[in-house]
Amino acid sequence: MTLYLRLGGRPALERAVGEVMARLVKDPLFMSRNQVRLRICPRDALIDFLTYLTGGSPTFDGAPLGYVHDGLFISEQQYGRFAQHLVSVLGRDGADPRAATEFRYILDRVRPYLFAERAKLEA
Repeated sequence: MTLYLRLGGRPALERAVGEVMARLVKDPLFMSRNQVRLRICPRDALIDFLTYLTGGSPTFDGAPLGYVHDGLFISEQQYGRFAQHLVSVLGRDGADPRAATEFRYILDRVRPYLFAERAKLEA
């Protein structure tokens, strides 16, 4: 069974994204310049991407991560905090350590693609 199914499928990811966004709005690291960006964050695209990452969909048709996040001006520290909130929510604040560990591993594997230089992405 995939992590996607164990978490509860798309409804669980929709709830998780909503909860993570609510946490980020209250997080001092995100309150300054990115607060407006969080409000306009394409939630459906994020849910689709999380669906793909957790094994719910065989393909992801979105743009490459480096291009999508190029205009968000997210720092590595902010990504780390976002990942921390997401792992906490999907791991049900410690109640599901297996899901938390699996998702932390997935997000760590995605990290280099978010901060790669555009030239490396085009190569």
